[in-house]
Amino acid sequence: MNAFGLLFGGAVLLSSLLSIGLSYLVAQRCRKLGIRENSVIAAELWLLLAFVFFFAVRMWHEMFLAFDVDLAQVSPLTRAIVLPAPRIAWGCACLAMAGFSVWKDRRFKQRWLNPLLMFFAMASAGLVVLGLFSNVRADAAAGLDLRPAAGLRAAAEKRGFLIGGALRLYPQTLADPLYLPAFEREFNVVVPEHVMKFVTTHPKPDVYDFGPGDSVVKLARENRMAVRGHTLVWHDQVPGWVLRRKGSSEALRQILHDYILKVAGHFRGQLLCWDVVNEAVDDDGDINAEGPWPRLDAGRKPGDYIRDAFRWAREADPEALLFYNDYGAEELNKKSDGIYRLLKTLKEEGVPIQGVGFQTHISYDQDLSEESVRANFKRFGDLGLDVHVTEMDVSIPKDKSRDPDALQKQAGQYRKILGACLQTPRCRAFLTWGLTDKYTWIDDSSDKTAPLLLDRQYRPKPAYDAVRALLETPR
Repeated sequence: MNAFGLLFGGAVLLSSLLSIGLSYLVAQRCRKLGIRENSVIAAELWLLLAFVFFFAVRMWHEMFLAFDVDLAQVSPLTRAIVLPAPRIAWGCACLAMAGFSVWKDRRFKQRWLNPLLMFFAMASAGLVVLGLFSNVRADAAAGLDLRPAAGLRAAAEKRGFLIGGALRLYPQTLADPLYLPAFEREFNVVVPEHVMKFVTTHPKPDVYDFGPGDSVVKLARENRMAVRGHTLVWHDQVPGWVLRRKGSSEALRQILHDYILKVAGHFRGQLLCWDVVNEAVDDDGDINAEGPWPRLDAGRKPGDYIRDAFRWAREADPEALLFYNDYGAEELNKKSDGIYRLLKTLKEEGVPIQGVGFQTHISYDQDLSEESVRANFKRFGDLGLDVHVTEMDVSIPKDKSRDPDALQKQAGQYRKILGACLQTPRCRAFLTWGLTDKYTWIDDSSDKTAPLLLDRQYRPKPAYDAVRALLETPR
């Protein structure tokens, strides 16, 4: 619950308590005026007014949830219709109290606020508090389905294609009742956003934590989804105990060796593929010097640690496809040339590598040539490598996140990349780095936003429509 929700909750609870107090005062006043038989009826009217207040405030809370709801697309009347749970709960409590009042009728000579009546009143207030924790998505799912009738998954599977995205299994997403169903509907392959990285799986020298990764694999298995493992070797998200390790490069090499065998061995036979090495080439096409792992090449040939990583991964899991993964290399450029040379050399040397992943974190207004992307994908496919688009998102400046032109440009970028992929025989998977704009790393790392296929309310964007249209196009 956000700060606005807490303020809303406090306001509703206070109004409920005030309504009970006012009901009591009105009942007492009625008694003094000799209107005994109407005292409880007056109390009921005040409680019903409190309910109306609760309903109105809740409705507007939902409308302004996250302060970015488009009122033009979801009217107050529609939102009122899809809020049955708190309305019914409060209504039942008030009806119960009214029934009790009728039963008592003219015999009601004692103070109206007797224990049973007090129970009904406080239960009504309690239901308001419980209603605060009913997620807006659950209410929407109960009364108004804003989702497409059939997802991308159905269209992709008809053509034997993998469509997927990065999955977050965090308390926030697990509490969102539309998050996991959306993944299950739209995707047939998932990649854990963070929980299979070094810093999570091996946070201390004597600690391995496979729980979060196992949860992703379990969820995928239950929903007939494949899993891309991400990632075994990366210069980022390396735990401090590794970075602080002193000594020879051989000791560091042993750490990486043991880590790959342990982690890839743990998930052996459960994953479609591994991003074995991630972002090891710089923008000029040379081996990236960032992070601890290039130190392993001291006195050896540059890139030898990459060869070792692929061989160790194959030793740990003979079945998973082994990928190299990187960003900024979607088109023909210096970086993609350097990656091409590296992977061509690895293939010629017999290093067990089966694929290349193109992350594709781009901007809506980036100058992108579909022809260049297609030619680039093709040359890697001609090496005998599978091609996956692994982390695509298309960011938009925050002040243009709802601009129709910007959204159409965003859709155009998705159309170019997926179009190039579908025209490349060896391109077999297309993944986005998330699914809904409600949960995206872009919001935490830049002044841009809204990079994904569904908006924060899980409504399809033009980018979604573009992807779906391409998937449904006959070969």
